[in-house]
Amino acid sequence: MTISLVGFIGAAQAAPDINHLKGSIVLKGYGATNIFDGIKDTRFLDLAYVKWAWNNLKSPTDVAAELAKYEPDYKAFEQAAKAEFKPRWKVKYMSIPDNQWTKAGRELRAQVDREVFLQSPDQDAIARYHDLSLLELAWDGKISGKAPWHPEDWEAFERFYCEKHTRVLGFVMDGCAIPNWHRPDPGAWKKVGYERLKREGRLEFLQSN
Repeated sequence: MTISLVGFIGAAQAAPDINHLKGSIVLKGYGATNIFDGIKDTRFLDLAYVKWAWNNLKSPTDVAAELAKYEPDYKAFEQAAKAEFKPRWKVKYMSIPDNQWTKAGRELRAQVDREVFLQSPDQDAIARYHDLSLLELAWDGKISGKAPWHPEDWEAFERFYCEKHTRVLGFVMDGCAIPNWHRPDPGAWKKVGYERLKREGRLEFLQSN
């Protein structure tokens, strides 16, 4: 089956690499493969889109709006894969030792997801939702904890952590630029803590060399 994708404005898009589609981002329970074990380029299905999203989505509102475009198609894909997976797993697990269930379940889920993906007419939407969800997890896990709350601190933050961020996200970064994807409702204590550290001069990226 030939995968045909609609071109994305601002990104020269290639067909998603489904060999890296290792399960649902959202699904829980047996067969779930939504384990956040690090970010690398091989986890993504469409690097051209990922680079576009990194460079063009400037806020959590932008990210949420972009995800919302593709969520119905992704959820339909996920439900179809879940429906296909469950009866096949019921047959398979009985012949597998208990201590191998997790590994076997993930492998079967990945196989089923790839099969269902190939049958879907919404492959571009599925790939984009999958990839942007992973990219958002990377931002939340690797960047947000030290990212500043004040725009005037942002350039110093980017510069100070450039090497570290490049090691994690070099496949999407051009230069040191980091989008500000802080969630709008982080909890007042985070902002208060940042203000205190800044006031006390304990933010590394604002300290003079």
